[in-house]
Amino acid sequence: MRRTLAFALVGVALLAACGTGDDGTDRDGPLRWPREPSAEVLLVDSGGGLPPPEAAPERFGELPDFVVYGDGLVVWRTDGPFQSARLDTRGVRQVLEWADDAGLLAPGGVDTGEPQVYDVPGIWYEVTTDSGTEKTRVIAPGFKGEDVGLTDEQIEARARLSQFHERIFSMSESIPEARFRAGPGRLDVSGWEVLSRPTKTYTKLSGNEPRWTFDDPGDVGRCRVVTGAAQRRLEALIDNPGEGSVWEIGGEPWVVFARPLLRGATEPCPSGEE
Repeated sequence: MRRTLAFALVGVALLAACGTGDDGTDRDGPLRWPREPSAEVLLVDSGGGLPPPEAAPERFGELPDFVVYGDGLVVWRTDGPFQSARLDTRGVRQVLEWADDAGLLAPGGVDTGEPQVYDVPGIWYEVTTDSGTEKTRVIAPGFKGEDVGLTDEQIEARARLSQFHERIFSMSESIPEARFRAGPGRLDVSGWEVLSRPTKTYTKLSGNEPRWTFDDPGDVGRCRVVTGAAQRRLEALIDNPGEGSVWEIGGEPWVVFARPLLRGATEPCPSGEE
């Protein structure tokens, strides 16, 4: 799920009620996490359902919906450009306490059941502390009733996860402004990887495809990394980073994949891929 976070000033009562200090402990005991900048302390992703007409290489599917890194950097997807902010230690701890309240730190994650519905997206949560990594998958998160095969406990667990999801995607309204060291604002990355290739699915143009005039794959190669001023122009062209979209290139249908190179991302343009 992708949302735009509106930055707003809120009171500090929420954090004060938790009774935490800034020494790595929470209200009930030690709550510690890896502090390395590349460590993914919280990762939220969504996907599944019907397969896309053009499958992206696996590395393009690694883009999360929301991620908190060990040093407090937060990156999330919106309907526009990727956004980022930086939380201080107490801000990261607040997010982890919400995760704990939702059951995401419990060994084995949360039992959310398996609704008897098919071809619908799911949500994945992955939380890492010094105690280890716990993973939770929510199949068909929009289904919450007993009529799809869920128990009362699973329905309640889904409600808690839904509340957690709402909190993190509106965290600038639920976390005090003082907990933000920077942002939120547009994500700044070292570059974007672009892969363009003739489509395997569409044999001809419909006439509604946008025309790719950003560069010529015949000159620059089908796989390339875009940086600098060109990067901003590219970002304005891409509606769904990580997913393929059909463009007209040289009068023929081509599919274009693009992704920002986030921390820890798989190296772009592996050997053997033009």
